[in-house]
Amino acid sequence: MPLEYEVNKDDDYIRITGVGALAVDEYVELNRAISEDEKCQGITRRLYDMKQVEIAQTYERQNSLNERTKNSSGEKLAILVGSEVAFGMARIYQSLADQVTVEIFYNEQKALDWLFSDT
Repeated sequence: MPLEYEVNKDDDYIRITGVGALAVDEYVELNRAISEDEKCQGITRRLYDMKQVEIAQTYERQNSLNERTKNSSGEKLAILVGSEVAFGMARIYQSLADQVTVEIFYNEQKALDWLFSDT
């Protein structure tokens, strides 16, 4: 599966790592797995490492990805990217995500610092 997750219980966040071209269905399956995993219950912080993901090429795809956040009110999502193009595409997602707080980063430590800040 090109999307995998691990629970960091000590630090209270879920780390999701993506590789290659990702389909919307894979995000749906990931969210289903996380919602059914007892270790994930109550965790509202997620770090998405998308540095190895091929860029989503369309606004429609980004809008479809936003559908997965409809039941995630109050979550904080940090997205790690590896290029300016990926940053731009993540900004589209960020502008569409209205149920969660999303920030985009090139640096993992800065992403984690933001996840655990009060803002």
